[in-house]
Amino acid sequence: MNVKKVVTLGASLLLGISLAGCGNNTSKNSSNSQEVSGPLKKVGTYTKDSDTGKTTLLAIKNYHNKAIKTKSATYYFKDAKLLKIETTKKSQRSNDENNFGKKLTGTYYEYQLDYSLKNNSKKRVSSNGVELITPSGDQLSSNQGAMDMLAGAKIQPGVKKSSYIQAIAKKSDVKNIARYKFVSAELVEDSGNYSGVDNQTTINFNK
Repeated sequence: MNVKKVVTLGASLLLGISLAGCGNNTSKNSSNSQEVSGPLKKVGTYTKDSDTGKTTLLAIKNYHNKAIKTKSATYYFKDAKLLKIETTKKSQRSNDENNFGKKLTGTYYEYQLDYSLKNNSKKRVSSNGVELITPSGDQLSSNQGAMDMLAGAKIQPGVKKSSYIQAIAKKSDVKNIARYKFVSAELVEDSGNYSGVDNQTTINFNK
């Protein structure tokens, strides 16, 4: 992935999620647009980059670093963001096309969230990647409409790693940002036999 994009979108879009009821500051569209050079934290702010185009924050939902446990892991979620990406040439969206495995138009939308995964087992594990279920019911995984930066990562026992996932979104998701669901990763023992340590679990943020 283009390093500049990771810095511009990853670092500047620090995302995360937790269960609904924990966040009470869903933001809506704002007519006040302002270019910023740092993280996008306020609806209407945007960044511009010759390599990735213009990125505007359309909505944000905070979840306050809520911890959710699965069989052998704990996931920590902070907030979710809905972004509008405007490009003027194919090279500006080529990285997203490669990561998502989809062709994109000049203007498209992305849902992004930041999460951390803690390995609660006594074994080093490898993550097969988390997934998202969109408000319209589509399940998106890496290179199939989404991109999980932690897919394939090896995680030591008791260790927590932070990451984020991006996915193709719709403009209408601005009003449905809290309706996304998070699918935890299948974790396998990273010792040569690849036995299962944790199965996928669907987390509904409205419950």
